[in-house]
Amino acid sequence: MRLQQEITNNPLYRYLLFLPKSYETQTTKQFPLIIFLHGAGEIGTKLGKIKKNGIPNIVERDENEDFPFITVSPQCSSYGWEPRQLSKFLTNIENTYRINKNKIYLTGISMGGFGTFDWLCYEPNRFAAAIPICGGLDPNKAIKIKNVPIWNFHGALDDIIPQRYSDIIIKALRGLKNVNIQFIQMQIMIVGLKLMTIQKFMIGYYNMNWIILYNNK
Repeated sequence: MRLQQEITNNPLYRYLLFLPKSYETQTTKQFPLIIFLHGAGEIGTKLGKIKKNGIPNIVERDENEDFPFITVSPQCSSYGWEPRQLSKFLTNIENTYRINKNKIYLTGISMGGFGTFDWLCYEPNRFAAAIPICGGLDPNKAIKIKNVPIWNFHGALDDIIPQRYSDIIIKALRGLKNVNIQFIQMQIMIVGLKLMTIQKFMIGYYNMNWIILYNNK
């Protein structure tokens, strides 16, 4: 099993790193990248906390050791994701690993879902596609990301981040005729995607079934 590495010497964020099996043998290949932004519950300095949800949880499993993406999961030490700092962090990652810059994908949960939308607004042309989960965005900013392929998830019974936050931005994006918008309303509560059934569902869409169809060229 290929465990995630804990990278603690980055000047911007500590982060979890997963490299595909073939990264070491295919030495000239550039790999697609998924960046995962965690929620408020994982704020701190213990990187292991991030592994309980989303991408870090998925790639940690034995059955997913052949996951074909590089994954990077930074950790916030205080509340909120700052797009300018994240942009510098991504540049650092691009300069450190063999990244296919046309296939960089962004996802996040709860606080990270909001962070996903905010970062997309800051530099929408940098990402091939995005998967915000339980997030939201001021609908007046929708025009900034109208051309970004987005698959949005929210729990219909979520009482921490109500689904209306997703409804508002998805309605605004659809009004701008973004043909690459999909919205999945889960009929159960999503609190950090702790439910095993949701984790299994996530494995499918994080794989090449959807995001690998898109690049930013």
